Order: sequence, then structure tokens, then C-alpha cells
Amino acid sequence: MRSIHLARLGALTALLGLLASSVPGQPLVAQEQEALVVSGTDGLGAELHVEPNAASEVVAVLPEGVLVYVIGPDVWADGAIWRNVQDADGNGGYVDNQLLASPQPVPILNDEPLSPLIPNPSPLEGEGLGMRAVTPSTPQRTAIPSTPARQSSTAATLPEVPVPRVAAQVAPTPTSAPGTKPVTIARGGRLFQTSTFEQETAPDGRPMMAGSLLVKFRSSASQATRDVVHQAAGALAVERLGLADLARVQIRPGTVTQALAAYRGRADVERAEPDYVLRKTFTPNDPSFGQQYGMAKIQAPAAWDVTHSSFGIRIAILDCGVYSSSSSYISPDGLPGHPDVRSKVVLETNFTTSSFGADDLCDHGTHVAGIAAASTNNGIGVAGVGFDAAIMNGKVLDDTGQGPNSWIINGITWATNNGAKVINMSLGGPGACSFSMQSAISYAWTHGVVVAAAAGNDGTSGAESPANCANVLGVAATDQNDAKASFSNFGPNVDVAAPGVSILSTDFVGTYETFSGTSQATPHVSGLAALVWATGFGTGNQAVVDRITGYADQIAGTGSLWTYGRSTASAEVGPNCSPRPNVGVSAVAASGGRLQATVVAGGGSLQSLQFGTATNALIDIGSQVGATGSFTFTPAAGTTQLTFFVRRATPGQPTTVPFTVVDGCGPWQTLVGGGAGAF
Repeated sequence: MRSIHLARLGALTALLGLLASSVPGQPLVAQEQEALVVSGTDGLGAELHVEPNAASEVVAVLPEGVLVYVIGPDVWADGAIWRNVQDADGNGGYVDNQLLASPQPVPILNDEPLSPLIPNPSPLEGEGLGMRAVTPSTPQRTAIPSTPARQSSTAATLPEVPVPRVAAQVAPTPTSAPGTKPVTIARGGRLFQTSTFEQETAPDGRPMMAGSLLVKFRSSASQATRDVVHQAAGALAVERLGLADLARVQIRPGTVTQALAAYRGRADVERAEPDYVLRKTFTPNDPSFGQQYGMAKIQAPAAWDVTHSSFGIRIAILDCGVYSSSSSYISPDGLPGHPDVRSKVVLETNFTTSSFGADDLCDHGTHVAGIAAASTNNGIGVAGVGFDAAIMNGKVLDDTGQGPNSWIINGITWATNNGAKVINMSLGGPGACSFSMQSAISYAWTHGVVVAAAAGNDGTSGAESPANCANVLGVAATDQNDAKASFSNFGPNVDVAAPGVSILSTDFVGTYETFSGTSQATPHVSGLAALVWATGFGTGNQAVVDRITGYADQIAGTGSLWTYGRSTASAEVGPNCSPRPNVGVSAVAASGGRLQATVVAGGGSLQSLQFGTATNALIDIGSQVGATGSFTFTPAAGTTQLTFFVRRATPGQPTTVPFTVVDGCGPWQTLVGGGAGAF
């Protein structure tokens, strides 16, 4: 029996040698007599049980006090960390970490993330990512039936549009994080095996990644001090995130309260908080409504007369992945990637533990990407609001559509450092904006990025996080009639609304589906931001946000359900004013001795009519009757034509009404009136 175990272990050790432990040769001391076990089935990722009839077998018994040495990566199984060690006699296997003592400080993974594999802080496009795993690889992904072989990351060419190479920043096959569990995903009639992370409840009642904390030290804290603090808090490993001095710390699940107290009790720790879980925000599909009514509702075609945005303007879709040309899944046209999306994805990275790379297995990110910037005017499928804007695919939610703040924070910094002008987050979770999430968003904002996030689908007052963070456009969902969607959150921190009920867009098998949710409303705003960036109003992210909020259509509910109104692309990008289109002004005699005047905007919508001092005239407009001039009338947002009436103050005398029309192209001076017998 002993030789059988050692033969298994020899093959396992050879493979683990390729993965390289973060601290090879580290000495450990057995705290009590304990069995050294090795898996009898699959040494990489198999659960290590020591109960009778389980899948592991005893290799040797370690006496208390004996020295053993780390020879490979740890394994998380049965709710514990198992150390891969070898004794002085050459016996190797796994021992529960709780039964070993170490004089060494907690390993700090400088450029060596735990899992997922994360690029070095602030990677730039085209640079090496320098990523290494410190946990053993999971078994290769499998499809039932088997999927075609993975295609090259260089996208194929559609007949209509040349497909550029996807500049993939994709890590090697991600490893399983501590506390993952297998799940099966259905896609196009086939089943795919993947995994999701374990969760636990944080002290404040919100869901969090099991045993995962976000800790920010003060910049003055030395590395030696940080090591001591981590060790005192029970840290098992530390992953540096993309923001300065912010790290993800892995502790033993169930010890969150104690660990938080240990960190928060230190003056050199600025903040410590749970690694909260966020999720995609959409409701089940409803195919009974019309096709892309949202584009007409926000007047996208009129905006496209002004600008198509440009391929140099990037929208980062931080979601559960996008079905791009790097996928191994073949679409109905025989090529990998969605035909309406594959040519738009210029950069992608997987920040999760999914073994499917940046691909979309939760049928969400692709739908969002299509609304924001699907290939447009290409003769197939649907149009994207952002028209020519490019897509960055940052996978921050796993294949079940959920992810911890740490993944999303890394996605935000990655998108910012790689030239995103807009970040779309159709995701959210309960509670206030966390310190770490706000830090990441502030980083993006100070680097000139517009950030939009879904308000949430709970139908309650107040936006979810991250929509409730500062410098984020929180987006509610409306239906075809401009009414608030029944599921949409509303009120505090909800800035604008956009169509979000029964929205048709691209899906994860290469066809089209209708979904509803604030997830679908948000990319309407993100695509619009990409349009505004390409106009003369796109001088900075604050200027873009001001256009979106300041020129929204003030539909019913503005001021209570949402602050500014429903996004209207045509008004927010502004009209084409070069050359200046003429304002239309006409006047005809009407009943009752009145003059009926009609005004039509030349560019965009009518902003105001500024009346000067009238001669022998009484003006009836809106609720004002008998006005004599020197006042301003402001029509409802989005108004392009209006009518008012003029009556003579003294019969038989000439009448003149001077006024200035202000439309999307600025002021236009004109007048109406008539002689003694004109009306």
C-alpha cells in the first residue's frame, strides 16, 4: 500500500513542481500527532477527506514536533486549508493547516495573486501580465457534449466588417479559489461544468466571499509591520489589488468578526471590511414586446445624425464576460463570438476563477455589451447606442453572475489604466457604497472616466452599490410608456432613467433575446456617454455627465423617482449646428381676432422663448394669458414645436411681438405681428 501512495504522490509532486509554491522549502512544525494524507483520486482540486471510505489515504503519521517542509501549493477542501508538505523521510502529502505551526510571516503575494489571476497593478495594453498561481489548478473545463477546440484569440473576418484582433489580457487557466463549488451552466442546449465561490454572511448581514477581507494600510506602514498585522489577524495569504495599499486578505471562513477587530484595532490600518458580493441585475426575459423600442425612446437615430462616436472611445463592460472571438463556443454563423459583437471587443481580461476565460456563460454581459455598442449599420441583428464605440470586456462576475468587490475593483482599475472613457456596471448589491469600492471609483473618476451603474431590481427606494457611490450615474429602468419599471429601484442616488423593460439585444449563443432590468437600462446611458464624448461637449467626464443629466427628458417621476429624467440622446449630444439650421416661425389669422404663431426648433429641441416688450399685444402661451411681454417661457423638455396666440390690446392698431427662440443651437431672434387689418 505504501508504494502505491508514493507512486501517486510522485506524479502529483512532479506536476505541482510546475506550479511553484509561493514559499517552497518553508519549515513547519506538527502541533500534534497527525496523519499525512494524499488524495486517492485527483490530487489537484479533489476534496481531501479523512473519514472512513473517503477519497484520501494515509501516507504516514507525523509525530508531534516533527519538522515538515512545503513542497507545493495549498489546497482548499472540506472547509480547511491543506498544506502540501514532505517529511524528512521523503513522505509527502497534505496536512490540515490548523495542525501546523510556522515561524514565518504570512506570505505576501507581490505579483502573485491568489485566485483569480489578476494582472500586475496598473497593467497597460500590450504589456506582460506577470501572473502566477499559488493554488493548484482545477481540472480542465469540460462540456457535455465536448466543445470544439479553443480558437485563436485573433478574431475571424465577417463578410461585412473586418474583425480586429482582440487584444486579450487573459490569464492562464484560472485556479480554484479557496471555497469554490462546482456548478453546471446550460448554454445553447449544452451543459458546461464550471465553479463558483463559497459565500458567508458578513457581520452586517450582507453576503461576502467566504473568508475574504479588503484591508487598506496607511502608506506609512512598513512591509514588516504589515506582515505582523496580517499574522496577528490570522491571514492565510494576501493579494495586492490594483489600488495603492489595498489588499485582499484570505482568512479562515467563520472568523471574520475576530479578524476585522484585529485589523480595525491597529492605528496603521486605515480601513478593513468584508469582501462583499455583487451580482448581475436583470429579470427573466419577456419576448412579447417590440423590437428595440429603447433606441426610438431615447432618440438614438437623431443622435447618430450628429455623431457615431468612434472606435477610439472605449466602453468597459464589467460583467460576467462577453461572447467574443476568443470564445471556444461556435455561433450559428460558424465562427466563435457573437456576429454583432465580436468585431467590437478590443481588450479583455478575466478577473474571476472561471476556467472559461473572459467568455460569457451567464448570458448577461453579452446582452449588456450589445445595447451599449453592438456593431451598427452592418446589415444584421441589432444596433448599439454607442454605434462605433469599442468594447473592453472585463469579466468581474463569475459564470453564475456574481463576484466579490475585490474582482470588481481590479476590473475598474484595469479599465481605467487601459483607456476606457466609460465604465458600465450592470451589477449591484445591498448596502452602502463600501470604502474600497468608492476608492476604485474615485480612481476612475480622477482619471477622466464616466461611470454608470444599475440602480437595482428590488423595486425599493435607494440605489444599490455601486450605483450609490459618489461620481457614479445611477440608472433606473422605464418601460415603453416612460413609466418606472415595477422592479426598478428609485429615489436616492438614482440619477437618470433609461429603457429597461423587454430590451432586445445580443445573447451568449450568437442570437438575440429580450431581457428586462436596470442592467439593460444602464448600457443605454453608457452608449450615450460614448456619443457625447465624440462631440464638442466631450471635454471631460464632468462635462459628459452634465450633458446627460442636464438634457434628460423630464418625464413623469423626475425629481422623485430619479433626479434628472430619462436619457435622451438627441438632446444630450446636441444638434448639428454647422451650418446653423433655421428656426421655423409662421403666423396665421385665427378665430376671435387672434394671431396664431407656430415655432419649430431648427436644431434639437426648444429650450425657451424669451419675449421682449410687445407693442399693442396680449400674449397667450401655456398657462399665461394676456402677458404684455418681457418674460421667458420654458416648454417641456424635448419639445420641438409649440404654438402661442397674440391679441390686440387696442383694436385697429398695429401689433408687434419681438422674441428670441433658444433651441439646441442657441438663440434665434425673430418677431410676429401685423398691421391694423391683418387679423
